[in-house]
Amino acid sequence: MLPVLDGFDELPEGRHRAAIGEISKVDRPLVVTGRPEQYARARHWLGHLATHHRTESANR
Repeated sequence: MLPVLDGFDELPEGRHRAAIGEISKVDRPLVVTGRPEQYARARHWLGHLATHHRTESANR
C-alpha cells in the first residue's frame, strides 16, 4: 500500500513548512501531490531533506 497525500497546494502557504516537517518524519514511501508553484517552493524548503526524499514534477 502506498499512501497518497493529495492537496499539498490547498494548505495555507504559511502551513507548508510545518507540513513538510511532519511529512519528513514518515518512515515509509508516500506520494504528496500539489501544483508546480507550491512544489518548487517546497523543494527549496526541503534543503537537506532532499537527499533523503525523492521529488519529481509531473509537468513535462
